[in-house]
Amino acid sequence: MTKRTLAFLLAFLATPAWSLSCLRPDAVFLYEEVTGSADDYYIVKGTLTFTEAVNAPKPHQTKDSAADTRARVSGMALSQSGLNVPFDRDITVHAKCRAVWCPDVEGLSQGTFLMALRLDGDDLTLLRTACGGLAVPWDQDGEDRLLDCHLNGDCRRSGF
Repeated sequence: MTKRTLAFLLAFLATPAWSLSCLRPDAVFLYEEVTGSADDYYIVKGTLTFTEAVNAPKPHQTKDSAADTRARVSGMALSQSGLNVPFDRDITVHAKCRAVWCPDVEGLSQGTFLMALRLDGDDLTLLRTACGGLAVPWDQDGEDRLLDCHLNGDCRRSGF
C-alpha cells in the first residue's frame, strides 16, 4: 500500500467518526451552553419567518463556510419566572458549514423552536451549525426540563 493510499484511507475513515461526534442538542443543553457564556443571550420559544431569500452556506467553499440571512422571530422570551415575555424581533441567522456538513437553514421556518439568540450590539444572531447550533425543535418535555433547570437548578438532559 502506498503512502498516498494509506493517507486517503485514514482521511476517509476519520470522516464518519467526526460526523458521529455531533450530539443532538436538547433544550437543557441549549440553556447550559448560553448561561455559561460570556456573551448575552435571549432564550425564546417561537417561530421564525425569513424576511429575505435564504442564503445557505456552500460546503467546501472554504474550510468553514458561512452565510447570513435575515429573519423575524415571534414568541415568548425567558424571564426570571418562565417563558412569559412577548418577543417579536428581527434577527440574523448565521449558518456555518463544517467541510461537507451544512445545517438545514430552511427547516427553521417549519414549526416552533427553542432558540438562543446572541446579542451582537443592537442585533440578535441565531447560530446554526452542522451539529444543530442554538435552536432545538420545541416539545413540551423540552420546555418543562428547560424551565426546571432555569427555575429550580434541576438540569436533566434528554435521554439521561
